[in-house]
Amino acid sequence: MNKFSEAYKKLRKVVREQTYEEDWERFLWGSGKAQKLLSEDGLSLSGAELLDELRFRLMKIEAAKRPQAMLDACVSTEKEGSVADRAAALKMLSHLYQEMNRGGQDVWVYSPPKSYTAWIFDEIKGGNDKIKGKLAENNEVYSSGDRAVMLSALDNARKWSLDAVNKLAGPDAATKAMVRRWFADDNTADDDLTKAMEKLKDGFKTIANLCNSSRLVFSDDPIDRLKVYNKKTGKVGWDDWAFVKTSEKMDVVYIQGAFLKAGATGKIWKCALTIVHELSHREVKTDDIMYDYQGLKPHKKSFPHKKALKNADSWAYFATDLAGCLAETDRNSALKVAA
Repeated sequence: MNKFSEAYKKLRKVVREQTYEEDWERFLWGSGKAQKLLSEDGLSLSGAELLDELRFRLMKIEAAKRPQAMLDACVSTEKEGSVADRAAALKMLSHLYQEMNRGGQDVWVYSPPKSYTAWIFDEIKGGNDKIKGKLAENNEVYSSGDRAVMLSALDNARKWSLDAVNKLAGPDAATKAMVRRWFADDNTADDDLTKAMEKLKDGFKTIANLCNSSRLVFSDDPIDRLKVYNKKTGKVGWDDWAFVKTSEKMDVVYIQGAFLKAGATGKIWKCALTIVHELSHREVKTDDIMYDYQGLKPHKKSFPHKKALKNADSWAYFATDLAGCLAETDRNSALKVAA
């Protein structure tokens, strides 16, 4: 396993096809909430309350006895499946959150224990003692504060994208100047700029729609967090901001350590910019041609108009700047000509 959608597919298969201890089976399946939550196309809000109910049910059990109680819940007279898979499914559900702000903005967050070094169905294996040890781990990758930052950043990304759509629909001089700032090189003609504004408008509409949807998932990737080497930093992937896997059918953004550090220090704008960047990969098929630290100033030789229009960081900084949320120092830092 190497992506959230694979773990989700296994979760759905286990809960639907395997049987838990009678009382737990009635809680998960007999209530009908698991069926609603775990839809074929992804997580569904209609069953989201099951997640909090599950955590509340577990919290009523004394902490020291909880791993054994979870293991007991996975014992079944049925021959199909395994105790380990049922335990992993129950554990995955307990670390899955449906977050919503006052404005109705929704996002799913998957926050497994920090000690897990693989996706949960690969992590929870072996005999009962080993399974209980894994079930006892509860120090999550993302805190409640981290999840609040994700939700706030998503809300900003949504607002900026909608703002971009509205301004690009009937562009005034200021909007045109902003498009020129981030996407036009010295050779960019007015016709090219008009086409660029249309492309940006359509693209930000799809990004805003995804921000507004109830299908977006923010997830940890334990393999990236602990094992994937980042050539830029010389460290593992956790030191970066976020990423998506464009081949993944589900809409998942994998949140990394730099994102969390920015949120913890009040730089929500940078977190929102990161979300726009990543969703532009999914919705507009942008690439990572140039990053802010390399220089995003369009240039006819080093970074021409067509490449800027295909570049994720250019879309993200443009949206932030157009919304009036980019400080002059940060704008000047990003708007340098690439070497």
